[in-house]
Amino acid sequence: NGPTMNSVGAAYLYRRAASGEWIFRKLLVPDFQSTGSHVGASVAVSGDTVVVGAPGAITSQTCDSGGQNCTDIIRGGLAYVFKRNEGGPNNFGYLTELRALGALSPLKDEDNFGASVAVRDDGNSLVITVGMPGYDNDVDEDGTVGCDTNTFTECNVGAAYVYFSDTNSSGLTRLLADDKNGNDEFGSAVAISNDTVVVGAAHDTFD
Repeated sequence: NGPTMNSVGAAYLYRRAASGEWIFRKLLVPDFQSTGSHVGASVAVSGDTVVVGAPGAITSQTCDSGGQNCTDIIRGGLAYVFKRNEGGPNNFGYLTELRALGALSPLKDEDNFGASVAVRDDGNSLVITVGMPGYDNDVDEDGTVGCDTNTFTECNVGAAYVYFSDTNSSGLTRLLADDKNGNDEFGSAVAISNDTVVVGAAHDTFD
């Protein structure tokens, strides 16, 4: 056995039997696992798709040639997609990972991408929304990129990412609040139904 990996996390999949009982079927974990990933901090399921958030997952690091000693570790967060028939009928196998794209600021620790997830799979199209409440505003009014550690006015503004695909196209959209205030944590919760996405900002304030 290898070393203990604390707080890796996982998601547990249950299916309802004909008797009405909910039966454990599978442990959902990504192919790459690391301590502190917090896989399963958020989960969502629709149709044939399961999405699992891992807000502590490693998004970049520098390792030696043996891949053992790593430094400059950034835990920006990831989300993982599992599909019902991936790897076999009703297998709910690992398909791919989702990560934040399109940000001018590099991913940093505690960006918390994957803190919230939502999915809509209607069999014809797939829409996945992932919240990132620790995201810092791209550009401050004075031109500063990222979080201003003196005032923290651009820190933890938050964002949400919407991934769309169907038989003809695919795309990615980043959603930001209109006011983009620091510490609003836009993306702390997400939900989707039909053509509507709702994004929570748990610490938004109003004058």
